[in-house]
Amino acid sequence: MNGVFAAERCEFMARAHAQLGSYSAMVVHGAGGLDEIATSGPTQVAELRDGKVRCYEIRPADFDLAEQDPAGLAGGDAATNAHLLQAALAGTPGAIRVAALMEAAAGLYVVGAASDLRAGARQAAEALDSGQARAVVDRLRRLSPVQKKE
Repeated sequence: MNGVFAAERCEFMARAHAQLGSYSAMVVHGAGGLDEIATSGPTQVAELRDGKVRCYEIRPADFDLAEQDPAGLAGGDAATNAHLLQAALAGTPGAIRVAALMEAAAGLYVVGAASDLRAGARQAAEALDSGQARAVVDRLRRLSPVQKKE
């Protein structure tokens, strides 16, 4: 699963995945120039599956999610972004949660762990709401060496 800067590059990139030996891939370009799935409006998709590339459009409703204002995705400095990540892991509703659920759902679908985008979104929501996602981040934090600035 990867995003591209221009909708017309989706199919090209999906075909490149095939030439590089990928069995499945999803290349996306979201409304508003996003190189990810859009939280509002359409997202162009080129999906590689079984050696064939199929192009189509998705929206948050395809995940059983409500559209969210993309302004809610704005980040900031490291402290702000860490706070936003913690809020998403805590289940705070809004654009960041919807974006996270859609990206995770697409990834689960591409690797065959979910039968479709709705099923993937349900799995991702369960991981967030049960605390499993937070546990993974907490474990990575414990395993990662801390770099102190001098």
